[in-house]
Amino acid sequence: MRDAGALAESLVAEGYAAMKIWPFDVQAEASGGQLITLAELHAGLEPFRRRLDVIDDEIARLLGERFEICREVAIYKSAHRIPMMQPDRVEEVRARYLARGAEAKLPAEFSGDLFDLLIAATCKEEDELMAARERGA
Repeated sequence: MRDAGALAESLVAEGYAAMKIWPFDVQAEASGGQLITLAELHAGLEPFRRRLDVIDDEIARLLGERFEICREVAIYKSAHRIPMMQPDRVEEVRARYLARGAEAKLPAEFSGDLFDLLIAATCKEEDELMAARERGA
């Protein structure tokens, strides 16, 4: 296999958390695996960076979709005079976030902070939309 990105993906899929430089890496070929320059090391990051870029794009798309659904929820709540804040639902979703974060081996503090940031932003958006609808805007 000569594709470092494909190799990394396959090893991660198999449960490996770390990898060493293999003698057939493009970056090691010039010196027979004896020396890799800083520029070659940076070039070796590109497959990982491309994978991260794809994931980041998907995260942004999913967040946009989540916000759009929250806007729809705000309209529904407004039309049916349901209070914006639903504490039981917030706690239910927070517990699910923390559990899924733990399953994905994310630090608990990160999962909690991410949820808090997300829920604060979506609640603010819902609140503003509902207030605008109430004013007739």
